[in-house]
Amino acid sequence: MHSDRNARLTPALPVLLAVLVALLLTAFAWPAVRSAPRDVPVAVAGPPAATAQLGDALAGQQPGALALEPVPDESAARASIRDREVYGAVVLDAAGPPRVLVASAASPAVAQALGQVAAGLGAATGAQVSVEDVVPAPASDPRGAGLAAGALPLAIGGIATAALAGLLVGPVRRRVAVVLGAAVLGGMAAATVLGTWLGALEGSWWALAGAAGLGIAATGLALTGLRAVGGMPAFGLGAATVVLLGNPLSGLSSAPELLPAGWGALGQLLPPGATGSLLRSVSWFDGAGAGGPLLVLGTWAVAGLLLSAVGAARSRPRAAAAPPEHAVPGLGGWLRARPAPGRAAPYPDSDKTAATEVVVPWLVLILSGVLEAVWATALGRSEGFTRLWPTVVFGVAVVASMVGLAYAMRELPVGTSYAVWVGIGAVLTVAVAMVTGEEPVSAVRLLLLAGIIGCVAGLKALD
Repeated sequence: MHSDRNARLTPALPVLLAVLVALLLTAFAWPAVRSAPRDVPVAVAGPPAATAQLGDALAGQQPGALALEPVPDESAARASIRDREVYGAVVLDAAGPPRVLVASAASPAVAQALGQVAAGLGAATGAQVSVEDVVPAPASDPRGAGLAAGALPLAIGGIATAALAGLLVGPVRRRVAVVLGAAVLGGMAAATVLGTWLGALEGSWWALAGAAGLGIAATGLALTGLRAVGGMPAFGLGAATVVLLGNPLSGLSSAPELLPAGWGALGQLLPPGATGSLLRSVSWFDGAGAGGPLLVLGTWAVAGLLLSAVGAARSRPRAAAAPPEHAVPGLGGWLRARPAPGRAAPYPDSDKTAATEVVVPWLVLILSGVLEAVWATALGRSEGFTRLWPTVVFGVAVVASMVGLAYAMRELPVGTSYAVWVGIGAVLTVAVAMVTGEEPVSAVRLLLLAGIIGCVAGLKALD
């Protein structure tokens, strides 16, 4: 029987292998081939008229490549570079030729592109345009190859730790302890290899070890939580996301702004990209710009811990609840027979416990749907995670919403739970947009929202 099954699967193996190769090539080659400057933030200091003229000239040469941000003077431009608000600056001085400031530590690829901008300005003005590297990359690794190459090993470290802990360690809490211990040691190893030995990173050894360790922990804890809740399929999906999306979209070999539109921002929401940005910030910029990566990695780590707690709670043996004896058939125990006036309620304590066990998951599911609308609204107002408090609200709400959904799925059907969660979040998100004037109010829109509400109520009644 097994031989017959293997014979049927044999012709499909070459096809599966070809699909896998195509997927890997697409994941790793597509971002590199389509790499080009897209709205790279660059400061410009000078008179307003000269600044406007420069913007028109650059827009004609490379439309959409640079996003010029006016600053008062050269000192402000330098401060913006060191604060990681911009990648470089163009200083327009009426007393002399333009000057270009770059930061190869932020991105050697962007610094090279700004050098080409300087050459173009020199050809247009007929003057020698100087280029100054304000925050240079280390002399031992001027192209940033060490940091770019370190993204995948750090990701694999988190994946391998979570996989081995799941295979060799029993209780979930011990798996979490193993992942945390491996993250500490792995962070120290990364700081020693990339910093002390290769010189690809600079700055405080402890800061580098903490940043690398947090990246490993974020990946390992998230995958540990996914495995605790969803088993190996969830673990495999999470690991594939980190490797096939997180690594090629990290932007460490170039910059997030050089990746295809939208994909660079997505890469910064995954552990490899956030880890690389955090290492870059603590290595050369005294922690400037580290808030966003810290929030992303902390969110992944906390989500992993919460999912691990949910998985541990699910694995504990629970006493089987007695079925309610007085439930009205077809309504899942929600509507119960009421006693006649003057008579005592006929339900024993076991019925009350059963009713509570049904009500609580539904309340948690509804609250999780509300939180979905909260994080969706905050995501839109974060402006690509450039505003602090909407980003913080997004991170907290998305974790709480996902944990609540996972808890509700323990007692309620998966399809029903997901449909109700999406329906509540969608209705409330659109309602908030209409109330705030971001979306128009129309009868058709209200009718469609009412239809979603009706479907959610129908699923609730059928459960």
